[in-house]
Amino acid sequence: MAASPSGAELCVPSVISPGFERWFPGTAPETIAATLVAANPELVFAETSRRGYGSVTLALDRARLDWHVTRPEGLGSTRLAAQRTGWVKPGHPVLQISASQSVFRVV
Repeated sequence: MAASPSGAELCVPSVISPGFERWFPGTAPETIAATLVAANPELVFAETSRRGYGSVTLALDRARLDWHVTRPEGLGSTRLAAQRTGWVKPGHPVLQISASQSVFRVV
């Protein structure tokens, strides 16, 4: 009997992460992100070229994750450059991202 998914994992890149480009120099970040999504059918979204952090809001009708992307001003920068929002609803453990947010919203 196959197990059904019971939850969703919400992950964000670290503000101080060196990033995939450190291990794959010369490879476009878009290529890295597309490869990660293609290799993992459970991965809904990947953004590997920027750093940031996430804030999670839990409510009865959804878990919401706001990705806060920091400006590339140096390691550990906390000035925001953009934001993107996703959510997971009870009984549907798949991350949803608004079609109107196909790119990060600049803040």
